[in-house]
Amino acid sequence: MNQSIEFHYTTTQRGSPAIQIGTDLYRVQKKNINGSIRYTCTNERCNASLTIFENKIQIMRGTHKHGQRLLPFHIGEIVNEFRQAIVSDIRTPLPQIYDKFAKKFLREYGSAAEMLMFRQVRATGYRVRTKALPPCPKKQDIATFHIPDVFRLNLSHEPFLIHDSANPYRIIVFASKSSLNHLASCSAIHSDRTFFMAPRYFKQAYIIHGWRANTDLASEVREKNVEKMIADLIALPMVPKHVVRQRFDLISQQLRSINPLFNSFLMYFRRTHFTTKPNIWLWIMLIKDFDETTTIAIEQEEHQQRQTRLRHRKNIQRDQDLFELKQKLEKQHIDIEGYCILLRHFSYTYMKQLDA
Repeated sequence: MNQSIEFHYTTTQRGSPAIQIGTDLYRVQKKNINGSIRYTCTNERCNASLTIFENKIQIMRGTHKHGQRLLPFHIGEIVNEFRQAIVSDIRTPLPQIYDKFAKKFLREYGSAAEMLMFRQVRATGYRVRTKALPPCPKKQDIATFHIPDVFRLNLSHEPFLIHDSANPYRIIVFASKSSLNHLASCSAIHSDRTFFMAPRYFKQAYIIHGWRANTDLASEVREKNVEKMIADLIALPMVPKHVVRQRFDLISQQLRSINPLFNSFLMYFRRTHFTTKPNIWLWIMLIKDFDETTTIAIEQEEHQQRQTRLRHRKNIQRDQDLFELKQKLEKQHIDIEGYCILLRHFSYTYMKQLDA
């Protein structure tokens, strides 16, 4: 008789009653006349079994001669909750949902070291989410597939699908009434097409947008001299702290001299990145949240001996280049102007990503 072994009631993959002890799963074999229940290991080649009576283990027989079959119960439980949330909260990105449950695990068990990393559950998570959506149309069904009513409305439950035809090709147009009204008030209407964003089996996706009259900033930012200044703004977080405001004032002066209408953008930039004074209590809550996320990542990497997020070679090289550039400035091999000019190379990389 062994009553000290902890076990948990659960189910098999097919939903049948089962119990879990450690990383082993037992299914019901038979129910005895005296009310006890005999369980056997779900591994067909394993002879391990046990008998439970009144929620206590009475007898255990055999040994498990196979490797780990399941996650420990407390880890499997949180992973199952994560998968359920993926379906019930379908608009929230998976990394945010994972972060929420990783922090819950940390608070309940004092450490998140054993918690599966996001990259270990990412693929399964996206498959689960895909199954929660209607089946994707096949190539031969593109011209005839039906769009469910829930996808014909926007988040305000207003009509969103304004055109759907298949003669000779399937063309679907989405827009809300308010968006169309704003578009109609614009002096110029543009259309950006992309192959990358188009759903499978559709050749292209177009984003239609308009520009307000008398701004003319869209053409300005494509000019080489303006592009350099925008790159300098993006690079401000990488310049020494004592020259950030000086650099911003200089860039602002140059942009305003080209077009005074840049003033609204510059005021927004200053208000957002320079003069914002957040509520002290919200700020403390934010940094506590960051600290918890960092703690989870460190514990997982140290315990599981793997990285929480794999880094691309180009990002590693970019970090190394930035480090070397900073060393040149600190050793006075280049001055601040030369440093800022070289920083533009990194800013252009991000600008190209935004344009893509």
